[in-house]
Amino acid sequence: MLKDYHPKPFWSNDVTEFKRPDGIEYAWAEIAFVDPNEERVACSRACLARDHSVQSLITLDYWETDAGTILPLWEEVLRALLLGQYMTDPTRPAPRYRPA
Repeated sequence: MLKDYHPKPFWSNDVTEFKRPDGIEYAWAEIAFVDPNEERVACSRACLARDHSVQSLITLDYWETDAGTILPLWEEVLRALLLGQYMTDPTRPAPRYRPA
């Protein structure tokens, strides 16, 4: 199914690059195309983020008519992104350490 799916973009933006004060760098780009099955405009964004030796690829596809709802979420994902930081699992109890 996907091997024959090659949308032809009719619009794309320039790559947007940003470096946050915490050191995370990212670049993202967007295309718009007409989905051949739905016959409506779809948009696709891809973002590559990095911090030291950790990289993340974030992708997002959405209908153009949903942009008002989706784009604030995209901005929040980029704002809240953390890379290379250890986080404990909040669903598991904290480990108990015995004094030596």
